[in-house]
Amino acid sequence: MRDITVAVVNFRAVFGDIETNLLRIEEWAARLAEQGVAIACFPEMCICGYDHTAAVIPLAQTVPGPAVERLISIAARHGVTLLAGLAEVDTQGHRFISHVVATSQGLAGVYRKTHLSPPEREIFVAGDGIGVFEGDGCAFGVQLCYDTHFPELSTLQALAGAEVLFMAFATPRGDPPSLRGRLLRYLPARAYDNGCYVVACNLMRAERRMQPSAGVALVIGPKGELLAEATGWEEGAAVARLSGREIERIRRTGMGYFIGHRRPELYRSWYEHIAAGN
Repeated sequence: MRDITVAVVNFRAVFGDIETNLLRIEEWAARLAEQGVAIACFPEMCICGYDHTAAVIPLAQTVPGPAVERLISIAARHGVTLLAGLAEVDTQGHRFISHVVATSQGLAGVYRKTHLSPPEREIFVAGDGIGVFEGDGCAFGVQLCYDTHFPELSTLQALAGAEVLFMAFATPRGDPPSLRGRLLRYLPARAYDNGCYVVACNLMRAERRMQPSAGVALVIGPKGELLAEATGWEEGAAVARLSGREIERIRRTGMGYFIGHRRPELYRSWYEHIAAGN
């Protein structure tokens, strides 16, 4: 991994107004490009606004499609790789909560949320990919909100080579201090246990139809230390320079790189034992 500057944005989406949301994403991309940011991550479903009811169905986009093409043009114009979320629909009519990776060269990938919360299962289906991508000199994983509560996903992404885990949220629960406190109870563990940077942000809502949601953006180092943050009721971004040398140092450490000492044969036998109902 090379040294790289990343940003995560607490973005205030307007539900249903894809045009306005894309214009605001471009404003942020221009601002972050001036700070030398190579990768900018926006929250879950920031392009269309978050909803888990039938109201989101007409907003679902194909990937690739018009909204993604716009995102790619923004990435190309400003030279920033953009990670942004939307409701996706495929050719069979299946809907997913997806996050796309748009670069100046085009669409580099799409991650479909693998762990849906119970209310989301009424509208969406879960994806099956683990969400690891390469670009801008690093390998990175993408997770969406509920995904982050399942430690196995972070470990799978790290085992697949991810050095940075981008975690995009759309959680309405709590004011800024309480949401910050909740995320800091478990996100540092995802970083520390897997020897990865963790970079997270939350979707903010501009409409009155749903309860307000707090802005919390965090950059956490591979030893679980908080490197940068932006917290509050206003939009903001956390920007940090990530060190490739630090990742390399940790992964060469005999004691401190824990996943190098896993015993998958032990876990596999117990998974099989539990699945058999024993």
